[in-house]
Amino acid sequence: MLVSGLFFVVAVMLMPQIDERCEEGWSHINRAAKALLVLGVVTLVAMIYSTIKAHLVDLLKDLHPGLVFSDISHFMRYAVKDIEQHLPNKCNEYQNANKCLIDKFLLVIPETCELVLPKTGEIRISEIKSTSSESERKQVSLEVVEQNGFQMDKGGNEDHYKVNIYKIKMDDQEYFIYAYVPKALTVIYQLSHKLPGMINVTLEKQRFQQLYQQILYAKGWINIVKLYQCKGTADVARALFDAATDNMDSANIKQKTATSGQGSVTEADIAPVVEVAANKSVAPQKKPVGALEENAILSTTPVRSARHPTVRDVIPGLAWDYVLNYLMPNLNHDHNNFQDKIETYLDNNSIKCGCIKKLMIVWVKSCDLERLLTEVANEGDSNRQVQLLDDISISDQTCSPFTLHVFKFTNAETKFERCFLAGYCAYMKCIQTMKTEFNDIASSSVLDQGQLFKKMFDEIMSIKAIQEQFRKFKVSLIYFDDDKGKSQRGRLIDMLDKEIRRSNPVIYLKTRAQISAHFQNETYQPAQQNVTPL
Repeated sequence: MLVSGLFFVVAVMLMPQIDERCEEGWSHINRAAKALLVLGVVTLVAMIYSTIKAHLVDLLKDLHPGLVFSDISHFMRYAVKDIEQHLPNKCNEYQNANKCLIDKFLLVIPETCELVLPKTGEIRISEIKSTSSESERKQVSLEVVEQNGFQMDKGGNEDHYKVNIYKIKMDDQEYFIYAYVPKALTVIYQLSHKLPGMINVTLEKQRFQQLYQQILYAKGWINIVKLYQCKGTADVARALFDAATDNMDSANIKQKTATSGQGSVTEADIAPVVEVAANKSVAPQKKPVGALEENAILSTTPVRSARHPTVRDVIPGLAWDYVLNYLMPNLNHDHNNFQDKIETYLDNNSIKCGCIKKLMIVWVKSCDLERLLTEVANEGDSNRQVQLLDDISISDQTCSPFTLHVFKFTNAETKFERCFLAGYCAYMKCIQTMKTEFNDIASSSVLDQGQLFKKMFDEIMSIKAIQEQFRKFKVSLIYFDDDKGKSQRGRLIDMLDKEIRRSNPVIYLKTRAQISAHFQNETYQPAQQNVTPL
């Protein structure tokens, strides 16, 4: 369509010049040419806009499988294991302190897809109508009172995660709960603002919730994890208060407060109260284990029937989550200080060859995070070598610490040296998880998804709204087939060499006078620790 539109405009422009004086007999042709030219330009612009919009819509289609599996593989599967292990002792601890800790992990799904739970030091307030008087309103408060950390192994390194315990209170009723909003869900919220009109927030949120619920049942986690909806920030305290009272009845937990002293009614297998579009709650109903929540999600747009997603299905959401929730907040975090850290590192270590202002992320076909990046890069080439020098931490994220790994590339033949920042793509872990722990869901083509991820990543990074977020620090993703049976052509060292040489600008020492010895040979002690995936 674009080609035909362009041909149309060119053809009109080749007609007699509309500004030249013509014989009277040609005047009507000039007027027609002018009208056709305007129509052609408008048509071409409309075609270009339609093509761009269609491409964006295609990039934003079916994000929920990747978002769900990202959250489960990077957080939930570890959180459930840790909570199940420590929950009995934690409940006893709270009970001995005359407090009521709900023995469920409450997964909150906001209609807005925002992070609505309060951070440490914040308090969320919701107002609800009193049961005794329609005109009287009561306040429900929600605040963090405890953070429980746990660790998980990630490519030979330990990552630290935290699960918050919140205090929720209305009058003299006070409960303590584990609660969590899936961070991956915020991709939907961010895209609705960065690319307005391109994504159906309600539909994607519903599909996210439906698939998450399906996996909770499939993994047998439904006895510990319960899904609840809320409208947004102002409603989350009210929704979680309802959830706490509901689960207190369900688990037959006796509330120990100085004023109440009333025990709850045992009601096993009760479904959680879920807020629906009409702002009315669904009454608790008996239901068999394994059944999906009824009336949990309502929409004017029908939600497709749930099916087992394949590995290929998860790539779009996985790529968007990686860009928006992992790379962007870290690389945009205090940028000036970030560059200053690199300059300071070069200065403190008298590294005069400079460091390219680009982060290179490597995705290997095998998704093997255990093999050292230097080992993969240096294989089969004695002249060009990559050496791990050190790590630079650029943020203190609550969930997954973000560390930049400083490497040095050396070409012994040409004496060229340059430092660069690189590491494995951390989201290969999700593909590994699908392969090892979700065999009934994953397809057999696990190892072929790296190329699809790179294609999706490159298309996302080509969007203007996304490019603006990375204008000060570039990011590139390298896909490498590490199958040893393949030809040595296209080795990882070749790809790194090409990226390094064409990268500009270069960050140098703070002390500019020392750059005169730019290509001076130096000796470094390589870092011994494994590289945390980026």
